[in-house]
Amino acid sequence: MSEETKGASNNERLIAAARTDNEDLLLEVFEQGGFDINYQDPVANGSTDVLEHILSHEDCDVDPINRIDKATPLHLAVQIPHQDLRLHVVESLLDAGADTRCVPPFLSSLSFSILPLPFYPPFFDALKAERVKESGGKR
Repeated sequence: MSEETKGASNNERLIAAARTDNEDLLLEVFEQGGFDINYQDPVANGSTDVLEHILSHEDCDVDPINRIDKATPLHLAVQIPHQDLRLHVVESLLDAGADTRCVPPFLSSLSFSILPLPFYPPFFDALKAERVKESGGKR
């Protein structure tokens, strides 16, 4: 097969699975290999079914800086308009070990006094503490 007719790469298929929340396609890509789990951030798409698989992948970096927004998945997650989806994604990222102290470059020059509540590290720390408390001290 020539390069032109080969079809989508596994990175492209991974992105498609995340964008469409297609768990079967994602698991197929995982099985075939040959992909970069950190290739692009699916969190902004609200892909709840594939999110847990992606976050549990051994090579997943939960704190990469997005090349477009220069933000971490956690910073993008707090901007999800739908409240229940936002909470689910934020909690999943925190459970996976997202760093609540990361400040993306576009915010590093701003004063924290002008940022909305979800960008404050104490907001994330309080949410994380609440989750640990609910689980009986287990993370």
